[in-house]
Amino acid sequence: MSLSSSEPERARVTAERGSIRALLARSLAGIRQAVPEQHRALCTALAGLEVQLRLDHEDFSVRGAGGNIVLSAEAPVTVVELATTSRTVVSLVDGKLDLLDAVLDEAVTLAGSIDNLLRFDDVLLAYLHGIVRCPASGNLMAEFRTLSEQRSSAKM
Repeated sequence: MSLSSSEPERARVTAERGSIRALLARSLAGIRQAVPEQHRALCTALAGLEVQLRLDHEDFSVRGAGGNIVLSAEAPVTVVELATTSRTVVSLVDGKLDLLDAVLDEAVTLAGSIDNLLRFDDVLLAYLHGIVRCPASGNLMAEFRTLSEQRSSAKM
């Protein structure tokens, strides 16, 4: 799914509501609309980098391609892998947990070469600088929290 979406791709994202992948796509679209220069910085940071994300039961990749950000089922060649839970992401956002402790406690797993992990850090910072300036971020985070709570309750 490219974020220069066509109507069929937008329909597919709408059908995926309730997924972290769809929330990420919407947040990236919000950054592109509200802070285009930050979206360009994010595309630049992602250029040539394949990131495989595993959040709860979802597994998908993110990569930069020609000034766009592409989300797909899996990366042909993954250079960075990140695995965690939505509950951990909420704890990180709320400041109840810091990233170093999350990694040391294996609540967040990162894999890749040092160079690629440093590039991923640039991607993460570019995303955070964009999302905090995005007017839709509050609603998106509220949806993420709801999704995380639903998934946590379903496991019990």
